[in-house]
Amino acid sequence: MNDLDDKGVREALARYSIGPVRDISPILSGHINATYRIATAQGTYILQLLGAVFNERTVYDMERVTAHLSKKGVLAPRVLHTAEGASFLKSPGGRVWRLTTFIEGDIYENLTQDSYAAEAGKVLATFHVAMSDFDAKFLKSKPFLHNIQEIYESFCAAYENLLREEPDKVQREYYRYIQEKMASLMLPADLPTTIIHADPKISNVVFSGGKGICMIDLDTCMRHTPLVDLGDALRWCAISEEAFPNAMSLPQFKYSIEGYRNVEPLSPEMKEYLMQAFAMVTLGLASRFAKDVYHDNYFGWNPKKYPSRKEHNKARARSLVSLTQDILRKEKEMRDILKSCH
Repeated sequence: MNDLDDKGVREALARYSIGPVRDISPILSGHINATYRIATAQGTYILQLLGAVFNERTVYDMERVTAHLSKKGVLAPRVLHTAEGASFLKSPGGRVWRLTTFIEGDIYENLTQDSYAAEAGKVLATFHVAMSDFDAKFLKSKPFLHNIQEIYESFCAAYENLLREEPDKVQREYYRYIQEKMASLMLPADLPTTIIHADPKISNVVFSGGKGICMIDLDTCMRHTPLVDLGDALRWCAISEEAFPNAMSLPQFKYSIEGYRNVEPLSPEMKEYLMQAFAMVTLGLASRFAKDVYHDNYFGWNPKKYPSRKEHNKARARSLVSLTQDILRKEKEMRDILKSCH
């Protein structure tokens, strides 16, 4: 964390009644928000400078969602107010600072044990069940994730420029695969919907003692088919988000499905369209990373591993294209697993 970041963090923390700050630790795993673990004399907290795609409505939505989860007895981080009673702060640049409670537990970037897949599936299903009677009219933010048609059109708008500027012939083939394949993976428009998490990656599941205890990062909750949530979540069965070649684990897929359906039975639509949703969401994310190779202004990146945001996004895009191809190769095996899950 540089001096400018430290100054902004400390200025934000000074607005909260949380006691003297003992430690500020950046958390580098997120793609959009700048996140810090804050230790004070009174306890531990999470401070975030939300990405530019978010605003104060994001904070209000999180308060509504977490209040509903609390009523259902489901653990979730809660928004804390400033000493003046505000739910958020504005940075000089207009972005939003938010402080939340910290949930003690373990966070994983990748599944380290197959049994954790079952636990993560259970946590996601618990979230879906708890949110099933939440009225979506209370969510004020405009949904921007998982509108696959818009995501595809946005990628196509950058496609020719991507090809023109990409010197690597193999990388260009990954972009062509996205452009040619994605439209065929779109789900039917009339599927049943509910409130979904919309970013259920494994690092948004908190574990304690090997058990899944809750979901975090509740910025993107929206009404959509739960297929896109479960399809998105199943990317935790992959080697990693940047592995190449990438592949999914059928045992972890089986554990994930069993964990989910032990809480919430799989609907006929789930069984019919899950593999398509899995591939669609994975390739949709690949297209978003690919688009940012051209625009170079959206996703966070790791300067310790890559020389630039462009190179990091290239690695992410080719990894997720590789994963999509592996998903489609293993469709029959996945359907057999679904048939065995009664």
